[in-house]
Parts: sequence; C-alpha cells; structure tokens
Amino acid sequence: MTPLSPTRTKGAQVVGLRRHAAARDMLERAQADAVLLGKVTQHWFRHRMATIMLRHDPRATVEQGGWLDIRSVMGYAHDVPEHRRKLVAELDDMATNTKAKTKSAR
Repeated sequence: MTPLSPTRTKGAQVVGLRRHAAARDMLERAQADAVLLGKVTQHWFRHRMATIMLRHDPRATVEQGGWLDIRSVMGYAHDVPEHRRKLVAELDDMATNTKAKTKSAR
C-alpha cells in the first residue's frame, strides 16, 4: 500500500468532515421526528380522519367516527385553506364551462 500524499490526505479529511456533517444533520432530523411522533396520539388520528373524510363524504364521516350529528364532527375537522381555494376554483371553472355551453347551444 502506498502512503497518501498530503493533498490526498487533506481531500480524504474533507470528505470525512462532509460525511460527519451529513450524518449529524440526519441524526438531528431523526431526533426532531421522534419528538413529533411523541406528540401524536390516538385523538390526533381522529382529528385527521375527520378532516380528510369530510372532504369526500360527510355522512360516511359521521358514521365511521361514531358521531351522532354532523355538528360534532365539525369540531374535529381542521380548516385547510388550500382545499377551500381549490373548491372555489373548481366552482369558477364549472360556472365558466356552463356559460360557454349555454352560448354555444344558441
């Protein structure tokens, strides 16, 4: 085995430092994820289920979650502004398409 030249040694050290920094960053992210997972409870999943299911079928949400009234579910659901914006945009698109169809039918 040949001895490393000073420049090759320095390059290996730089690579080693980069790997160390990357490993440290990965460990810090894993620790942050572990803290977040420690905060997740069964109740959190109930809120998440209500939020997702209400977007598609409110009646099924009430039945699946065991609520007696849709008003009870609304306390569990979280407002998602992006979802509301998408719904409004879809309504605008439907209105525009309806107007275009009405004009072309004349």
